[in-house]
Amino acid sequence: MGKRSRMSLWVVVVLLIVPTLAQAKEAKGQRPAAAPEISAAARAERAAKETEAVALLNGTKWSIELIPLSGEKAKRPLKDTLKFEKGKVLSEAMSKEGYPTTNFTLTMNGNTPVWETMQTKEGSGVCFWRGERQGEAMRGILSKHPTEGPSVDLSFSGNLIEAKPTAPEASKPPPPSVESAAPSAAASPKVTAVQASVSATASSETTASTQTTKQTAPPASSQKPKKGWLW
Repeated sequence: MGKRSRMSLWVVVVLLIVPTLAQAKEAKGQRPAAAPEISAAARAERAAKETEAVALLNGTKWSIELIPLSGEKAKRPLKDTLKFEKGKVLSEAMSKEGYPTTNFTLTMNGNTPVWETMQTKEGSGVCFWRGERQGEAMRGILSKHPTEGPSVDLSFSGNLIEAKPTAPEASKPPPPSVESAAPSAAASPKVTAVQASVSATASSETTASTQTTKQTAPPASSQKPKKGWLW
């Protein structure tokens, strides 16, 4: 291979490598920045908001209307009532179809509470609920996946019709202790003195009664047995 051929080969190699390096550098510059880690204080604040949102959601009742997102739409929206109680949600319409009451989870999307749940009926299918609360209004999606047949997605919206926040249980006062119920000698010296006098009188009367009994009762040796008809 001559000198000119080697030079031509090096030129081809350089032309192939330079664009590749440029593309790699550009792709490296376009990589998305890593998401910043959430601090412990931010996590604690978010958890407090979720706990507060769950407490505000429990004990509420909502009237909603459901509309299919695709396919043949109903002439009138399907009406339903959602009840939230003790961390569980009940759909009156779905309960009539045999779907049970289920636990719901709640997360915060910014300042908007978002609740989710999954209802399962053996042999029928699964339903997924996802709703967002905005004050006294609610909207979301119900996705029904029957065991047989195509799935159906419905959007729902509604308003708050009842709210019964659970009141905290009143703390009962502790029962009085024996020590506090019993009177102390320093607090009531007159009562203590009377009790001591009564005890001494009772003791003296008991002693006198015992001595009288001993004097009047004849000794066992002086009592002669009575003779019967065999003696």
